[in-house]
Amino acid sequence: MNKQALWVGFGDIGERTASQLQALGYELTGARRSRVEKFDGVTRVQADAASQSDWGTLLAERPDLIIFSLTPTSYSAAGYEQGYVQPVRAFRAALSHSPDYRPQLVFISSTSVYGNVGGELISEADAPAPGNFSGSTMLEAEQMIASADCPFLILRCSGIYGPGRERMIDAIRTYSVKLTQGWTNRIHVTDLSRALVHLVSAKEQGVYILSDNEPVRQSDFVRWLAERMRCDLSRFESSTEIGARGSKRLSNQRLLDTGFRFEYPNFRLGYTELLKPTPTD
Repeated sequence: MNKQALWVGFGDIGERTASQLQALGYELTGARRSRVEKFDGVTRVQADAASQSDWGTLLAERPDLIIFSLTPTSYSAAGYEQGYVQPVRAFRAALSHSPDYRPQLVFISSTSVYGNVGGELISEADAPAPGNFSGSTMLEAEQMIASADCPFLILRCSGIYGPGRERMIDAIRTYSVKLTQGWTNRIHVTDLSRALVHLVSAKEQGVYILSDNEPVRQSDFVRWLAERMRCDLSRFESSTEIGARGSKRLSNQRLLDTGFRFEYPNFRLGYTELLKPTPTD
């Protein structure tokens, strides 16, 4: 009998990962609060992750694996509370009614839980020190997952980019980004998906930083990308301020030690592909 997986917040990342989970023998159910659309091979259901009663229905099938890929309802303290903490709290309440049921949990989190601004090299051994509401709220949700008495993976992702996630390209095209000396980190959405499946397949547990092999100064990254977009470098302003994401260099050594290898180990490979002209009919 196939294993059952439940993906809560099923969207772009879930769609990219579905076939890989199916190859591991999982039958996948994708749940989301907005309108449900068809996706091949995935049972789609509409559910509010902040509703304990909806969680009761979802857990009635006793999925072996539950993946949380949540989003805030708005970029505010309340929006993050509603998007992350309330769903995990509702899950915990529903789970308490089945003391003999302990599924594998995967929580897609963010490296915003590290609020460092001095360019420090950060690994999973470093204590989180969020510097804003998004990091603090994400850390609270992480802690609730970790204390649920279930096997768990917490995946702290750096800036996710890839097809459909081209915010920086748009910002550079409109000259709406300032050059800073802060360190930045990112991961291609394809590698995020692959790393999640790799860690689940290897039955790994605990906290993992998901970021590519090459932290880079924000100014160097912007200049590199702007040159390839044929932008006028003289039009970019500079700033001494560090943005909300802080300035830190992320170590992915724990992930590499599991045998995972990146398809896009640095930003140059990923963005070169993104900048290729789209074929026309």
